[in-house]
Amino acid sequence: MANEYNQSTTSDNPNGFPSKGIVLAIGVLLVTAIAVASYAQSRTKQSNSISESNQVEQVEQMEPVNQPETAGIVEVDGMTLEDANASQNGPNNSADNSTEDMTEIKVVQVEAGSFYFTPNEIRVKKGETVRIEMTSVDMMHNFVIDELEVEIPITTAGNMATVEFTADELGEFEYYCDVADHRAKGQVGMLIVEE
Repeated sequence: MANEYNQSTTSDNPNGFPSKGIVLAIGVLLVTAIAVASYAQSRTKQSNSISESNQVEQVEQMEPVNQPETAGIVEVDGMTLEDANASQNGPNNSADNSTEDMTEIKVVQVEAGSFYFTPNEIRVKKGETVRIEMTSVDMMHNFVIDELEVEIPITTAGNMATVEFTADELGEFEYYCDVADHRAKGQVGMLIVEE
């Protein structure tokens, strides 16, 4: 009798297949799992859609940024069109009547290498403010104009140094590198101050 009890609890089917009730329970579990996954996916899409629409609303609610009137002005030789107009009209005729110094600065980029300067001739106007930006491409170099008391200190390879001065004397002035024998080997140039 114990033997009959074991057979009836393990299988209702004589071939050893699970009963219809077990198959039905597994099917219900699968359908439920699919439904839960589908619901979760639709909630994720819905929250992403809400988030995107909120971002669009936030962008639409943002106030436009007022760009300054100088936006789009092209700068040439360190001077904008507005600066050029102000300097032609004089300091008292400028639109904002500012007392700022409207002096134009002439920027000259100089490359210093093994026994050369490029350019080796610089032309400026008398009274012009000049900024020399010297980049040392190898070794170490400096930039000296004795008569105008202009000097950029020794600058090592890959670095840049600057000096700013007013060209207040007419004439031709030699600039040179006084590191070791660089000047003797030809590392010289000419600053020409014209009227």
